Amino acid sequence: RRMAIVTAVWEQQPQPRAASDIVSELQRTPERSKERKTPLPRPQNKRVSASVQKSLSTGVGEMFDELDHRDPERARCAVVLIDGNEHQQTAILDEGRRHARKLTIVLDLIHMIHYLWLAGFALCHKNHAKTDVWVARHLLLVLSHPVADLLATIQAAADAQRLSKCARKPIDKALKYFRRNASFMDYPTFLAQGLPIASGVIEGACRHLIQDRLGITGARWDLPGAEAMLRLRALRTSGDWDDYW
Repeated sequence: RRMAIVTAVWEQQPQPRAASDIVSELQRTPERSKERKTPLPRPQNKRVSASVQKSLSTGVGEMFDELDHRDPERARCAVVLIDGNEHQQTAILDEGRRHARKLTIVLDLIHMIHYLWLAGFALCHKNHAKTDVWVARHLLLVLSHPVADLLATIQAAADAQRLSKCARKPIDKALKYFRRNASFMDYPTFLAQGLPIASGVIEGACRHLIQDRLGITGARWDLPGAEAMLRLRALRTSGDWDDYW
């Protein structure tokens, strides 16, 4: 097994949103999918890269090289979406310093919600319906208030219930994740500035660029073959197929 590194650089017009807009969108059912008020700006000039041979730091470095190519004067707002992986964060911060880039780093909302669900499921005693309500309420809290408020609220709820050490384990895991990523969770500011807060571009690329081809049933790859396939698929996904040929 080999983990692929996937990066993407794109341009997108800012779109300020309210916290309630995000919560409503995440709660949208298939029957209400046509109720979207205003379509969000689409990513433009997207360039995706993927590799099973390069290291994480090399892949992140090439992502910053592409950013420098597009914005050599450092005139644009550079936003980097992350999923909370510590090695990924270290590589991004190191490359940001090396490239003399001022970065706004945003913790991907979907990964954050996973840990919010872990805490809520434990506090709601594994009741799915109650957890859905709990998560929606606390998601609205973290999207509209400082992350310290979320930490204090969860901590107080856990203390009030006097849970056993075993029952508190997922709550403590979530709190540890939130504390470690607190500086990347300033969602009220991110929403007011119109910045993206979810890494849908990367999640989609991981699915259609890698998994749909390399992960098919019965497939076996050597590294050079997998690397060549990923490069070709990345070229096509990025719209560079004709120029490449």
